[in-house]
Amino acid sequence: MNLRQALRSALALLLGERCVMCGNPLPGAGVCPACWLRLPYTHLDGCPGNPLERLFWSEPNVDRVNAFSWYKPEYAVTRLVHAFKYRNRPDLARMVGRVMGTALSSGDFFDGIEAIVPVPLSRRREHQRGYNQSEHIALGLADELHLPVRTDWIERTVDNPSQTTLAPSERHANVEGIFALRDVSSITARRLLIVDDVITVGATLTAVARTFRAVPDCHLHLLTFAAAGRYHVGRLSPADLRLPDHSTLYDPRQLRRYRPDTSGRPPSPPTNPAT
Repeated sequence: MNLRQALRSALALLLGERCVMCGNPLPGAGVCPACWLRLPYTHLDGCPGNPLERLFWSEPNVDRVNAFSWYKPEYAVTRLVHAFKYRNRPDLARMVGRVMGTALSSGDFFDGIEAIVPVPLSRRREHQRGYNQSEHIALGLADELHLPVRTDWIERTVDNPSQTTLAPSERHANVEGIFALRDVSSITARRLLIVDDVITVGATLTAVARTFRAVPDCHLHLLTFAAAGRYHVGRLSPADLRLPDHSTLYDPRQLRRYRPDTSGRPPSPPTNPAT
């Protein structure tokens, strides 16, 4: 450690600034480099057919799905999520948005995206919290992707109970019909990036996707900072995918058939979703 770093660390200690994940002194009270290195990255990179994407195969307008980090109660990343979600740290949400934007820009996950849409909170909850953490993640992404953030296209019309205490089987019912588009004719973009903080069973994002079905030929990419739940461990069964009635015909050895690729890029190697 050089003299300048030592002085900055001493000042951080004096001011009480610490890494939100490990608690070590850190100027700016963000996330220290060591904790970024230890983050439980999903390494999904938005690849087609990944386990998160398979949760949305019943939604025809959802093309790609990704999450940046795994989330489990025993992981230190929970301190980061709780800080930007409940402890008045929207700056941290914007920071993780910038990190995701930088990290994922080397792939094709953002190809064709015209606008970023954060999942809205209810007016009461946003007033109590003072901000929408998903909006600040979206703003961080916009810093890197140079895309507009649209908070005026979709609203939460029902102040439903929090999902955090509900069983997976109750979550989809809890968010059914809670979103509405403000003006379908005003939505000119046809490929949107929908942003939320954490995905558990996909109930909230499914409700958002179904709301956007009202926009003709509108395709969605879904992105969250963290992914919680059991579906990333072990092998998925058709029941886990929440497919419609024809799920009895689902062949786990076969990928979902994607729309024709007009990008001109060479095709990606095939992925076996059963592994």
